[in-house]
Amino acid sequence: MLAKAVATECGCSFFNVSSASLASKYRGESERMVRCLFELARAYSPSVIFIDEIDSLCTQRGAEGEHEASRRVKSELLVQIDGCNSQEGEERQHVVVLAATNFPWDIDEALRRRLEKRIYIPLPGADEREELLKINLKGIDVDPGVEFSAVTKRLDGYSGDDITNICRDAAMNGMRRRIAGKTPSEIREMSKDAMKEPVTQDDFLQAIGKINPSVGEKDILRHENWLKEYGSVQLSTITGMPPRVVGAAQAGGLGGFLETIPPITRFFAGSIFVLALAHYVGLLNPVSIALVWPEVYGHYQVWRLLTCHTFMAFSMGFVFNMVFLIKYGGSLETEVFRFNPADYLFMLICGGVFLMTVPPLVGKPLYFTTGPLVLMMVYVWSRNFPDVPVNIYGLFTIQSFYLPFAFVAMTIVFGGSPIPDLFGIAAGHIWYFFTDLYPRSSGRNLLKTPKLLTSWVSNMGVGPPPTVEEQQQRGVFRGRGQRLGTQ
Repeated sequence: MLAKAVATECGCSFFNVSSASLASKYRGESERMVRCLFELARAYSPSVIFIDEIDSLCTQRGAEGEHEASRRVKSELLVQIDGCNSQEGEERQHVVVLAATNFPWDIDEALRRRLEKRIYIPLPGADEREELLKINLKGIDVDPGVEFSAVTKRLDGYSGDDITNICRDAAMNGMRRRIAGKTPSEIREMSKDAMKEPVTQDDFLQAIGKINPSVGEKDILRHENWLKEYGSVQLSTITGMPPRVVGAAQAGGLGGFLETIPPITRFFAGSIFVLALAHYVGLLNPVSIALVWPEVYGHYQVWRLLTCHTFMAFSMGFVFNMVFLIKYGGSLETEVFRFNPADYLFMLICGGVFLMTVPPLVGKPLYFTTGPLVLMMVYVWSRNFPDVPVNIYGLFTIQSFYLPFAFVAMTIVFGGSPIPDLFGIAAGHIWYFFTDLYPRSSGRNLLKTPKLLTSWVSNMGVGPPPTVEEQQQRGVFRGRGQRLGTQ
């Protein structure tokens, strides 16, 4: 639609081409069709050629399993695109090539260079979603009491196609009510007008409850990362959201650096630092805040249930944990959990509960769980970003999937006990299993973030307020952290 609008506004001839229409089983025929397409476009110039799903036509050359015929088609397409700009002066025939893809990272490098402007079309914002609702409901009776603004808020994270499906399903609800309980013969005798019923607010809510967004957070994140590397414009220019700045140099000073750390991670790291400082100056005895269950239920010292997660004495282990907490925890909160910060907090709560209860049951109680909790975050991060190269202290580089296990190995090398680390990995894997792996196969998320926690985080102004549907189907992957056997 965007390509057609460009051609219409410019008064150009429009050629809408799919990758399948350029494919042929006969040798050399596909290349000839590509050549013929561009010759025709030049003959009717000024013109616009739009190639949909171009990733299926121009994947990376030299990839494993690439057919020789596919390579010839790619070469011909590259030659023809070059030819569009070969003429100069008045004789120049204006041909604009537009392409669309959902997998820009699969496109061949040479084609990416020739397509000079690379623009990311994000999911529709609030105003766009409301306009899409009205467009899809043209010609349909809508109850005057429908609050489009309220429906729009519930559709955050939905694509244009998703919104179309929701409008279609909501419009069908009235007819479903009319024919409910009737026999097929009675339904056939009903007139068209008898089946009509205005679409109500409840119809939309029912449709939203049945139809989940088709675009996941990982997909959005991958597109945004590709845009940062190869895009022609900044993400903030497209979405209206401020760019996420990482690093003190960009923020300016300590205060600026702290502002770059997302709020939940900042509070967690700040709590660890404050308790470590209090211990260093002699104001705090770690024994009074350690997890000692007889003190918790015998003397009602319930604060230990919180402080055991936020204490680590100043040491090299403290430095490593803080660095990795800020780096990976910040990555989780701003990227994986960007739309659902309550899920991030709920992950920390679940990890803390696991580390307080399971180790004592197997005879290995943990008095402080800060290190294992950070390693839990590392594990979840590594499962969400398994292919990122990670440099270990400048000594060697590994794939991020193996990062948690590398820390366990280094703990052993430095003479520490690997038991706390293994508990942290176990906590991370349990979270990842029940919120990612299991839902993929069953469609059920057994560790949904409580609505009360979601509401509280939203009221605190942490991140955009997630809808009920987002909570039902999002929130579930993360990772981050490190721990170096200081316990």
